[in-house]
Amino acid sequence: MNNKVIAGGISILTSPITCTTTRPDAEAPFKENHKSVAWEVTIVGRTDNRAEDVYGDVNTFETGLVLNSPAGHHLEVIEHPALHKAGYMLIGGPIIIDPENTEELILPLYKYRESEDIELPFRAALLVLRATEYAPVLSVAIKKKSRRTPQYEDEYEEPVPKPAARVGAKKGKTTNHMF
Repeated sequence: MNNKVIAGGISILTSPITCTTTRPDAEAPFKENHKSVAWEVTIVGRTDNRAEDVYGDVNTFETGLVLNSPAGHHLEVIEHPALHKAGYMLIGGPIIIDPENTEELILPLYKYRESEDIELPFRAALLVLRATEYAPVLSVAIKKKSRRTPQYEDEYEEPVPKPAARVGAKKGKTTNHMF
């Protein structure tokens, strides 16, 4: 179980988020304000070393970070609020990072506007710590209702549509046939 301490009026886990850098220019996630709920994530390189980003396509970016959450938690990566100003958006978000992750965080960004390419390093995402709840999945099969088909054609009657009212026909006087 994770222990918490109260510091500066906020509850803080004593178990940290582990951040391993895979390249020398990688920047650890950070907060501008210690009371913020999310850490900023910086992209530092393009995965395929291309010179330009492709407009109208997904471009993948390296963070140089392998992130692990404390026990009982997982991490979510969401789009940085300023990312759209650069003409990009995070594809498939939020990205979920499992507690025992071993892979570098790669951000798939869609360039939706013909504009200047992102100048690296660039704050492209936010990292949020979430409590994880586990539950089993119960699979239940749904029985399909069978449509009975007639064994013989003469047992099946096609519905007969009501005849359409004639245009211009005089409407007769309606009476109650009981009186």
